[in-house]
Amino acid sequence: MNQKYKISVYKIYWNDCEDFYIGSTKLKLSRRMAEHRGCCRRGNTKQKIYNFMREKGVENFKYILIESYEVESNDEKRKWEQYHISELKSNLNMWRAYNTEEDYKSQKKISDKKYYKKNEDKIKTYKKEYYKKNIDKEKLRSIEWYNNNKDKAKDIREKYYEENKERIKNKTKQWYENTKDNRKIKSKEYYENNKDKIKEYREKNKESLRLKKKVYDKEYRLKKKLEIEQKSSFDSSSESSSETE
Repeated sequence: MNQKYKISVYKIYWNDCEDFYIGSTKLKLSRRMAEHRGCCRRGNTKQKIYNFMREKGVENFKYILIESYEVESNDEKRKWEQYHISELKSNLNMWRAYNTEEDYKSQKKISDKKYYKKNEDKIKTYKKEYYKKNIDKEKLRSIEWYNNNKDKAKDIREKYYEENKERIKNKTKQWYENTKDNRKIKSKEYYENNKDKIKEYREKNKESLRLKKKVYDKEYRLKKKLEIEQKSSFDSSSESSSETE
């Protein structure tokens, strides 16, 4: 069992100003305050509290004891410091004194997001180059992940599609337009190189292909019929509107 020791949670302030700093120490408060003043005068740190002290005059700052505690570890000491930072809403503490696991995850997420935004092009280039160099390894890793997370992958895919439906449709449409000629050439080449295979497949699956074509033709005719009806309805409403005017 760790031996307990006494700590003091203190406040550094200037007159009746709303700006103040909360700290904790196992030293005497007078000695800890002397250390703060020394750091401030040396100018080797840019913490908000020291910038503020230099601006207002180091000697004009006072300190008071908020509470004393007996603790067993530095973590426990920092927990008490953070408790008073949160309770009193100190605005000169640049960082949290103590983070829970959830606090750490939340802050890391924000930090990672900021870093990515700042270095987006650099990260994309690195990922692209890495993937080219390790394409076989990445493909295997991707397949392995998918096989172990099929349900999760399905949920991610469905969620992404719902959130980006219009963008995906437009992108797909644009891709078809941009690759139309190229796809025709490739299709023709494939047919020329695989005539016998295609003929054999068609003979083997004649009945199923005939049924598929029948369904497709029916759906196509229905679609065209609806388009004509909608166009006719639109034209009629336009004429009525013109006559009214």
